[in-house]
Amino acid sequence: MDVSINSDYKQSDGKFKNFTRKFSDIFLHKAQEYKKIIISLDKFNYQTKTDDEGYFEFEAKTKKPFFSYKTDIKVYMPSQKITNRCTPIIIKKNQKVGVIADFDDTLVYSDVTKKLNLFRRTFFRNYKQRVPIKGMNKRIKKALGKSKAFFVITGSPKQFSKAINNFLNLHKFPKRIVIAKKYKGKNSDPLFDQFKYKYKKIKKLIELYPQIKWIMFGDSGEKDLQTYTKIAKEYPNSVKAIYIRDVKSGKINKIVVNPN
Repeated sequence: MDVSINSDYKQSDGKFKNFTRKFSDIFLHKAQEYKKIIISLDKFNYQTKTDDEGYFEFEAKTKKPFFSYKTDIKVYMPSQKITNRCTPIIIKKNQKVGVIADFDDTLVYSDVTKKLNLFRRTFFRNYKQRVPIKGMNKRIKKALGKSKAFFVITGSPKQFSKAINNFLNLHKFPKRIVIAKKYKGKNSDPLFDQFKYKYKKIKKLIELYPQIKWIMFGDSGEKDLQTYTKIAKEYPNSVKAIYIRDVKSGKINKIVVNPN
């Protein structure tokens, strides 16, 4: 979905204001649990339910190719009388290249190896106060070309997805799908095992889009290199290249290229 920039945040916001917002997002946010959802697509309605954190997904068979749609998807929650519209990101069958990227220390400076610094940047700064990794925007645009298959896989909770999208929109990264962790409830993701979490998500993308050769961007701060190289060994025809940014030097190294 396309996410617009939230204008309520300012460069001048203080640490306390930023912290209370983030704290509220995680601990005080009231999820719409197990609520009926109606999705309107191509004059047809589809029904599903939210999970225990208020999120949902659905699958639908359509009579014509999805990329022919020109209107937004309408999402309606009857119990709250809430209606929202979202712009779909269309990944066509003829798209042969995609990009998978980590967020912290790959697209934004986070200093993830120093947990106190990571905490300060995450909770005491809003998205307008954070700093993008220089040149990553251009690298990803070049890697994608005309493709729309851009996925950001982050270890942050789903409640931070809006802030991440706001940051990426502000710095004019390509439209993307952000995959974030479900921290609690049923089918929750591993809390600390980044390798297991990212491996599972990437494997699902590869199986969902078997025609795509993936270019992967990560950093040396956590398990990106181990995860990406394992994926490349298991799916050699699905990984085109791996780029890892060294968090100490800032240098971006090309690790693997599968020419086939």
